[in-house]
Amino acid sequence: MAVALEEAGGGARVDSLARGMGYEVRTLEEIAPGVFDWLELLDMNVWIILVLLVTVAGFNMASGLLILILDKSAMIGTLKALGCRDVSLQVLFLRVAAGLVGRGMLWGNALAGVLAGVQVCFEVVTLDAEVYYMSTVPLSVNAWDVLALNAGVMVVTVLMLVAPTFLASRADPVRSMKFE
Repeated sequence: MAVALEEAGGGARVDSLARGMGYEVRTLEEIAPGVFDWLELLDMNVWIILVLLVTVAGFNMASGLLILILDKSAMIGTLKALGCRDVSLQVLFLRVAAGLVGRGMLWGNALAGVLAGVQVCFEVVTLDAEVYYMSTVPLSVNAWDVLALNAGVMVVTVLMLVAPTFLASRADPVRSMKFE
């Protein structure tokens, strides 16, 4: 952490620390709190973007699951006529949906890994060094963060898919077999 040494009584700087009477030590956060407030806002933006992405992904998966349920309505009717319980149908469709989410996450992680590797190796995305004090976009990937994010997205998305599976369990066997 950076510190600043200033003379307590006035604004005059003293070059030698040996004459150090009357100095105070302050952290950079005390000197420039606006910078740290700005960094906290950036962290909040990341969480807002993640919540929005998970919400959109959940609704897309819910609509996809509803389409899958409508497409398989004859199968649902047959299974219910054969005595399949409602919970078993819900679990079946949740497993199918979790498989789709998992496959999409694998493809997304693979693409992100390739793009991150390209950035690290070839520094494709550059910055104006006079403005940003660095010439390229820095990239740091923590495997545990990626795994935690993937697990969180999987759990939240599957939980969002529980509600649409109730549609499959409410299906009437007679009507759904006539549907086709």
